[in-house]
Amino acid sequence: MRRTKKTGGKNNGEPTTARRNGPASFRATEDEIPSRVDFLSPEFNRIDELDDNIDNFREFESLSGVVTADMRFHEKRKRKQGREDAASGEPQEHEPFENPVAVAGENEPLLPLTVVSAGRLLIIDANLERALLHAASLRAEGLDVALCVPNDGAGVAGSTIDSFPLVEVDSVAVTGVFGSFNTIIADSDGQSINLSAVAGQQFDCFDLILDLQSTPSYVGKQLPLGYYAPRGKETHLQEAMEELPRLRGRFHKPQFIVCRQNRCLHGRSRHQDCLECVDACPFAAMTPQKEGIVIDQYLCQGCGTCALVCPAEALEMQSPSNEELLSDILSQISAGSDSPGREPEVILYDRQIDADAVDRAAWAARDRLLVIKVDDIGRIGLEMLLLSLVHGAAAVTLLCASSRPLAVRQALARQVDLGQEILRGLHWPAQTVRFAVDVPETADNEWSRRKMAQAAAGSLRTAASSWSFAADRRTLIRQAAQLLDQEGSPTDGMTALQPGAPFGAISLGHSCSLCMACVSACPSGALQSCDDRPRLSLLESRCHQCGLCRAACPERTIELVPRLLYNTEEAEKPVVLRETEPFNCVECGKPFASAAMISRMQEKLQTHWMYASDRQARGLQMCRTCRTRAALSTGEYFA
Repeated sequence: MRRTKKTGGKNNGEPTTARRNGPASFRATEDEIPSRVDFLSPEFNRIDELDDNIDNFREFESLSGVVTADMRFHEKRKRKQGREDAASGEPQEHEPFENPVAVAGENEPLLPLTVVSAGRLLIIDANLERALLHAASLRAEGLDVALCVPNDGAGVAGSTIDSFPLVEVDSVAVTGVFGSFNTIIADSDGQSINLSAVAGQQFDCFDLILDLQSTPSYVGKQLPLGYYAPRGKETHLQEAMEELPRLRGRFHKPQFIVCRQNRCLHGRSRHQDCLECVDACPFAAMTPQKEGIVIDQYLCQGCGTCALVCPAEALEMQSPSNEELLSDILSQISAGSDSPGREPEVILYDRQIDADAVDRAAWAARDRLLVIKVDDIGRIGLEMLLLSLVHGAAAVTLLCASSRPLAVRQALARQVDLGQEILRGLHWPAQTVRFAVDVPETADNEWSRRKMAQAAAGSLRTAASSWSFAADRRTLIRQAAQLLDQEGSPTDGMTALQPGAPFGAISLGHSCSLCMACVSACPSGALQSCDDRPRLSLLESRCHQCGLCRAACPERTIELVPRLLYNTEEAEKPVVLRETEPFNCVECGKPFASAAMISRMQEKLQTHWMYASDRQARGLQMCRTCRTRAALSTGEYFA
């Protein structure tokens, strides 16, 4: 911690004056500042190389963005006191799930980034004649163009052709983002160098890339903004030639994702780690570090896959927000189901799918088919699928392009699989929601003609019309499942899910000693202890089935129970998992642990040499204060 020196104390104990050149708030006279003797004994008042107490440090500067445990404790007390006053002295049983570092502004909208493009363009093409043709056209539009020709056996050769810098190489690898692309090539010695070393220092990096190869040279799962790879498609090439001249100047790039580090599961356990967002990100914008997940906002393109796979909802999308996206899609569905009995079959359509690749005429021929184009298909989660049914869709098909990275397609397929599990538990046909790649798979006509009464669909829309889409995804999923449960066949209010689902509860074995290690390990506050007695409670709405509590349990008595409880009110109520009588200190009578925990400690340590005598064993039955007092009074500090 940085320390602000306010006064100086000489080692001989004499007072000194305050520093005159410090900030105005720290200026003082000698009479205003009392003297302080650092050491009382003269034998210690000698300066040597090891002395680190030459000055007195009485005040400390605040470190921006750092929230200490003491600050969180006082903030928690203030919130609790405020709720107790509002409830006339009746405190609530649990704290709300809030961001403890909100004082640092983490929940505020992120400002857009500024990207500068000087119009430096690299054209990569094995066909030199074609590359020159496009280079001349784009230079006439004001771009500075360099050419790179991959050619097996060429090594590295730099030259100029028609005043264009030309580099012939065996292969080239491109990394970076719009405004800062780096091109790495291998020289004759096999060493990796930047292409600018051959093309000229005016091209220390490239703002834009036009890659005319059949297989792009970009190192990544998905091409970023500013990297054009038509892959032999003439329409895509024409679009690139029209857009490239316009990508010169200063641009504002939105920051699409916010990470709430206090919810993130990464780095919470030495036994297991969460890298779901890192593995799923197609732009490699997520980097795991010791303090948490770090997001490169320049690399992030807002596809939403990271937020889709995050089990703890630590990642929140912006531009547009989840609320805005939901409102847009569901308003189209509600408008399409204009009358009872006319519920449309909805297809959420990926913008990367070419119109020619899908028979649009066959779509239009179907009765009551509603096609909605989605810019970022990775943003479509389970809550959108279930809410689509609530707002009048007879069935929902999630249509993803095969050009999307495998991780994105797998994430979407898992969302649909989880939705089908929930629908089966609700006694609805599982194929009401479907996932397809490139070619839509529409639902059966029998299900398009819903078996439920026409009034039921209208009642679902009416009940959901007052909802706020600002709620988190987990709450929206429970609300949608609760309404679907009311309109379908009767159920017991919950459905069992497959292991790995982000919903559920936990069960405890009889060996639990209420050591509360699980409470400390739980990142979401689902497991809670009681201040005045040994009690362990579960708030099921917050349980993400991350398994950190099971990994931290010394008795290995915790088991995960994946399930979805439909009733939101029941999920918000703390359920007592285990409760025992407190154990009172044998000296002062103060309760300090559970009887089961003391019994377990005595059982484990009964043969240990440090607790061989009765007096030493009695120390296990004392609170911390009495145990310290007893050790000091006997003088046996190591017993």
